[in-house]
Amino acid sequence: MQTLAPLSLLRILLVALLFASAAQAQEDEAIQSPASIERAIEAFVVHQVPDRDGRLEIEVGYIDPRLRLTQCGHEPEVFLPPNTQLSGRATVGVQCQTPERWRVYIPVEVRHMIPVVVARNPIYRGETVERGDLGQESRDTSGLRGGHFTDPGEVAGQQAERRLRPGRVISGRDVAPPILVERGARVTITAGSGGFAVSVKGEALADGRKGETIPVRNLSSEREVDAEVVGPGRVQVR
Repeated sequence: MQTLAPLSLLRILLVALLFASAAQAQEDEAIQSPASIERAIEAFVVHQVPDRDGRLEIEVGYIDPRLRLTQCGHEPEVFLPPNTQLSGRATVGVQCQTPERWRVYIPVEVRHMIPVVVARNPIYRGETVERGDLGQESRDTSGLRGGHFTDPGEVAGQQAERRLRPGRVISGRDVAPPILVERGARVTITAGSGGFAVSVKGEALADGRKGETIPVRNLSSEREVDAEVVGPGRVQVR
């Protein structure tokens, strides 16, 4: 029986290793890489999300490399399942038609970061919000409920509807125009048009902000009428 020299055995092992590496490389080339699927998803999200101010952050979920999906003969098609929105946490589908059909669903998180108005100092209910009470921080709008402001000037001068802690994103439910007329307060009631107007003293029967219509009582006639709040302590009958 012929015994192979150690050098011959080494050559055989090297050749076998080269063949195995080549076969593995060919197999890998025929597999759709997770990185290519991730790139396709990112491009799809950028195309689908409206071009808005701020910064778009896309985080594609884990793609299991053990799926061993056949290399697609074209760019993988990314789609949204029914009743899915690309905001916050979502799921997208990725599919291929040729040379072999396959379809997978991948989780994705989409964050639209923009500067929004936040409380810089504690603001208590009923207080008028000052410009110095406000700041701006970058937040993900998909996680905000009740709306938000991007310009501190839209909030300054309004009245807090509830206590606002530092760092809280201020929404439209947190503030309102200040009350210019308080229930039970004396008001000036103005009526008239065309350059002719009459003013009488009255009593507000409800709180009112500018532009709101509230009931008031004419102190001279004791009649109740509806009037629009036009300024501090002033209402007008339209």
